[in-house]
Amino acid sequence: MSDILIVIRNEAAVAMTSIDGVAVIALVKKDGLIYDEQFVNLRFADAHFYNLPLGNYIAVAKHPALNPPEAEQEVELLARELLEVRYIYSEAERQLLRIQVTSHNMDS
Repeated sequence: MSDILIVIRNEAAVAMTSIDGVAVIALVKKDGLIYDEQFVNLRFADAHFYNLPLGNYIAVAKHPALNPPEAEQEVELLARELLEVRYIYSEAERQLLRIQVTSHNMDS
């Protein structure tokens, strides 16, 4: 089993926990269906999806005040891996700047 961590940051790498008082939603899709969904943590602006079966997923950051309101990143989850999917936004413009995917081996 492996994990996906979705992280929301602004251009200065500061956590974006909510917009207009509403938390950002993180979710993972598998085979076109929502596998799991949760609000990002209100302290660190992250959502951790634990012990997922291996395979292909779509990691999503979602909030109606962001542009785009639903940003997606396809990822492949391998054995003993933590995939960090980081969504980076311009906070003032609420515009997606880029998505970074980093793989961390859980054995090290």
